[in-house]
Amino acid sequence: MMRPLAGLKVVEFEGIGPGPLAGRMLADLGADVVAIVRPNKASLGDPGRPLSEGPLRRGKRVVSLNLKTPEAVAEALTLIETADALIEGNRPGVMERLGLGPADCARRNPKLVYGRMTGWGQDGPLAQVAGHDLNYLALSGILSLAARDGQAPIAPPTVLGDGGGALGLAFGVVAAVFAAGRSGAGCVIDCSILEMATSLGGIALSARASGMLDTESPSPFHDSPFYDIYACADGHYVTVGALEPQFYAVMLDKLGLADVDPKAQYDRAAWPALKTRLRALFLSQPSAHWRALLEGCDACFAPVLSLAEAAAHPHMKARGVYKNGSDGELEAAAAPRFLPLGSGALRHASRRNESLTMLNSVIPETLVFPSPDPPKPGETIEVRPGVLWARFPLPFRLDHVNIYLIEDGDGLAVVDAGIDDAQSRAAWEALLAGPLRGRRLTRVIATHFHPDHVGLAGWLCERFGLQLAMSEAEYLIALNIRLDPQGLRSEPYRSFYRSHGLTEESTELLLGNGLQYLRMVSPPPKTFLRLIAEERVKIGGREFEVITGAGHSPEQVMLYSKADNFVLIGDQVLAKISPNVSVEAMDPQGDPLGAYLRSLERLKAKLPEDVLVLPGHRLPFVGLHARADELIAHHEARCMAVVEACKQGPQTVAELVPVIFGRNIDDPHQLTFAFSEALAHVNILVRSGRLRIAKAAHGLALEAA
Repeated sequence: MMRPLAGLKVVEFEGIGPGPLAGRMLADLGADVVAIVRPNKASLGDPGRPLSEGPLRRGKRVVSLNLKTPEAVAEALTLIETADALIEGNRPGVMERLGLGPADCARRNPKLVYGRMTGWGQDGPLAQVAGHDLNYLALSGILSLAARDGQAPIAPPTVLGDGGGALGLAFGVVAAVFAAGRSGAGCVIDCSILEMATSLGGIALSARASGMLDTESPSPFHDSPFYDIYACADGHYVTVGALEPQFYAVMLDKLGLADVDPKAQYDRAAWPALKTRLRALFLSQPSAHWRALLEGCDACFAPVLSLAEAAAHPHMKARGVYKNGSDGELEAAAAPRFLPLGSGALRHASRRNESLTMLNSVIPETLVFPSPDPPKPGETIEVRPGVLWARFPLPFRLDHVNIYLIEDGDGLAVVDAGIDDAQSRAAWEALLAGPLRGRRLTRVIATHFHPDHVGLAGWLCERFGLQLAMSEAEYLIALNIRLDPQGLRSEPYRSFYRSHGLTEESTELLLGNGLQYLRMVSPPPKTFLRLIAEERVKIGGREFEVITGAGHSPEQVMLYSKADNFVLIGDQVLAKISPNVSVEAMDPQGDPLGAYLRSLERLKAKLPEDVLVLPGHRLPFVGLHARADELIAHHEARCMAVVEACKQGPQTVAELVPVIFGRNIDDPHQLTFAFSEALAHVNILVRSGRLRIAKAAHGLALEAA
């Protein structure tokens, strides 16, 4: 390690707290520091500790002098004669009374830098008054910035005040010695903890000037959901600090909050609901779960660790941040570090890779993505031998759907078909003229009735004379909507939505779903092949087990190849986003969320953890069990947020939408899913007895049971 202060001589009159810490900072960087201590005075008042020991005496020579005797004062002045700097931390006037004040020392050493460390400063009304770290922070105004509305402020002991004071004194010594080397004249450094705390608050003052702190409006530092400390299921805590948009987007993505608009990060009206939701989410899992999910990515995340845990953390160990002293006690290593100019960037890069490797070996990624880049338009990627992956565009916020093609004799079986619009038809034409050129299509399998999956199934079947295979429930729903698109506009459905707090305008938007569906789905064939759970289906040389799951849709089909260890899972389990789980107006008391959660448990029991998951959206992944656990925790967190909101007073389902999703939803397409999913959480809570239905002024409301 470079020692940039080698040759610098410092005499320290040992006090407590910031003075000795400043001396140690200088010694750590190579300065020759002589600590003058009172006879039999151990570090930090420990009478059993030898004089030379103690973390604040690290790297110093210790000299014991009784400064109440003339001989000891003379010996101290002899040391000062050849010193570059002196530091002391007594109350104002004490050194002068000992004959060791600035004027006394200047007569022996005109170039001496005389560093004085006090709480309040050398003069002023409080100069002679006792105080400690907490008092100085309080008077500086900085402590008030650590307070939330209605709560007392709290700060870590000795770190901000004493630590900041020590840093200021050490910095002042180096700056003054540099100046003395040019001018030939020493100076006195009047360093107070009070003023250093204020100075270190410069960024906070800048934030205050921009309206982010100490104003009537909610503060990102105190009130936002993205800068806070959250409790976990095991009693430990984790922190998030995603102030910037790019980091906030990563945080939402990692937590599976695809329904939260990252562009609305500073919509302060939405903060309370999202914070309640995040509290419930983090409380649903132990801290190890969140570390595995978030540590090492740009979500601005860190666990709250004890000092012993911090010393054992892979990053801290890789950097050598802590070490054990000669007495075995934990000490902080010297900082900052000084490296040869030419090697700094190289060392930084290698260290970064080393620490990430260590971190990942201790805290593995939750999911593994074998194909991190999706196929480009008009192209396919082979994800298993004879299994091709294509991606089609969607005109929604979720802007794509995955299509799979499986070798089926001399042709290819299609799994899901995309939405029926000009872009998707063009995407099919590009595939047929490109990578599928000369290959015939043998059949179409639709995982479920949603337009992005079944939309072009009828078109493909009619064009190529193919058979459509689906579960019975999914086919009949698609057919029913096609035959009676106005059915959803019936009065019972209208009353159902209105009774749960939706406005008339929003209700009419929801009731128009049938007509919207017609515009996105080509007419299905008049006949179909029924796929039944637990039956086997042969596609080419492969055998697939049919698995069905409810929640996202009533009887979604999944196909599992045990021999090749992959599953075409549709939208039942997706990486990074939570599949929509909705109550339909035709089944107003239904429990799709309960059915969905049971489906996840069954998938965990049936499929191995290392199965390759081929989903309807996002990337194929390995890690099904972990992802299922995350989704279960995600929905329980939403349920907890709903219950917490209802404890504050009766809520309609419409009022619970922003509680669950963290924002108001105005987009008609998103509102369709958001309202119905909010109702799914309400229904499972009512069934479990955690909520009860009550009469409201205009319809129904929910109360905590």
